[in-house]
Amino acid sequence: MSARDAILARFPCSGSYFALLAPHGHTETNLHTGVSLHHTLAAEGVKGVKKALATELKSGATLQRYVYVELDESAGEAGVERAIVNDPLFLDEQTLVLPVPSIAELEETNRGVTLARLSSPVDVGHCSFLLEARFDETGLAARMMLAAAQSLPALQAGAYSPLDLPVGALWGGLRSAGEKKWV
Repeated sequence: MSARDAILARFPCSGSYFALLAPHGHTETNLHTGVSLHHTLAAEGVKGVKKALATELKSGATLQRYVYVELDESAGEAGVERAIVNDPLFLDEQTLVLPVPSIAELEETNRGVTLARLSSPVDVGHCSFLLEARFDETGLAARMMLAAAQSLPALQAGAYSPLDLPVGALWGGLRSAGEKKWV
């Protein structure tokens, strides 16, 4: 199994939904870890930012910067994002500013993946979908197994992949609340 296939196996639903939404495109996947994050004084100097970490993701000839910011309670996300994106340090490449509850917790995260689905250049709309995840593999696997087990009473006997399971069934007892919030 290739590294790309191993990554997609961790996120089968997301990869498949992305492919469904951009069927004639291609998928790029990259493993990343918290180790690739570095402190950025440029972002930490912005009013309203307590702490900040940055990382870069190179995809072909394109470079994207991700700046994770822990904000003061009074800080506005839009103003902080505008200040960081317009800083001369970040002007030359696409920069995404992502508010997080705790930079310290983010630094402790040691697993992550980016999954990007890019439509074909000839497709109308030029769709692109990006999933960036940081996770504990054991906890994530346990949650998925629990969700799958909770969906069993609604299914007939047989073997299923995560794609065969109705998303609502994976919510188990939280299905009503999940549907109201997400649908």
